[in-house]
Amino acid sequence: MQTETQTPKEENKGTGEQSRGKISNGRHWS
Repeated sequence: MQTETQTPKEENKGTGEQSRGKISNGRHWS
């Protein structure tokens, strides 16, 4: 979950991180 460190706002949401995380950090996961 290295994307969480890049997006602290998403990390706080937890569940929102999974939904918005793939959208915002989808480039990182790819």
